[in-house]
Amino acid sequence: MPEEISYSNLPPEMTEKILVNVDAKNLRTAQLVCTQWRDIIRRRRHAMRRYRVKEIYISDDQDTAVTLTITHLSPSFESISTVKVDEHDKLFDCLWVFAPKKLTISATKNELRTALESIPDWWFHGIQMMGIYESACDIDALALVSRAPHCASLRLDPCFTIDSVTSLLDCMRQIHELKYIRSLHKESIRSASKTITADDSTIDALIPLSIACPEGLQSFWVDSISTDFSLAKMFELLEKGHFSPRCSLLFEKVHGTETALRNWITTNAQQVLYVSQQTYNFAYRGVEIGISVEQFVP
Repeated sequence: MPEEISYSNLPPEMTEKILVNVDAKNLRTAQLVCTQWRDIIRRRRHAMRRYRVKEIYISDDQDTAVTLTITHLSPSFESISTVKVDEHDKLFDCLWVFAPKKLTISATKNELRTALESIPDWWFHGIQMMGIYESACDIDALALVSRAPHCASLRLDPCFTIDSVTSLLDCMRQIHELKYIRSLHKESIRSASKTITADDSTIDALIPLSIACPEGLQSFWVDSISTDFSLAKMFELLEKGHFSPRCSLLFEKVHGTETALRNWITTNAQQVLYVSQQTYNFAYRGVEIGISVEQFVP
């Protein structure tokens, strides 16, 4: 009688072809079949099918090393699950099977920073939005963003590791939104925000990135960091940039006068919607634009 064939005795090449077609749910079971299968899955994680999820929120401020809060995709509703990771070096073992559209990080310990740095580049390729909040451990946000080539939306606490917004934009392929979020309760980060700069070179980088984004630029909030824009360069952004149907631009400091900005709006806007001190809303080039400037300087 012919010898009975066991899945565990299949050639590795054939086993790999089988495993890359197994759905993410059954991969967990497949890892328990035998050591060979577990090793193949571990070695070929980048080729395996993964759970597509809306968002993964990574935090280390709970009663365990790392907590993963996962927002799942569903045709009719969103469901949320939580994964507790007991050791930082086990983070990727729990994380790899998920493919999030959005990644949010809240880090307070250097161990999490190290764990994030050890994640392979391929895992970041599907991420379209990234948020890094309340980082007290000097996470290298610039390195994380550069590893996510399809990321077009960023929300950041002012971070020690990015001293120039231009350098951040230089590692992006397109931009839909960039928001520096004010931290209300971290003095160290608030003081660090004064060392981060955005200037005319930032707008030079911003314009082509907005054009490259099919949805256009929706938000550019840099009023919580030190900005050094000229009014002429702001006008260039308005004239050349590609915008979403509604776009908000928030600046901390602009070289020029409020009168000059008001005159430009009056002359060029299709419709002036609302104008007050520091806030300007108008229709221009078929989109609604809102601008806020905290201060005008010579």
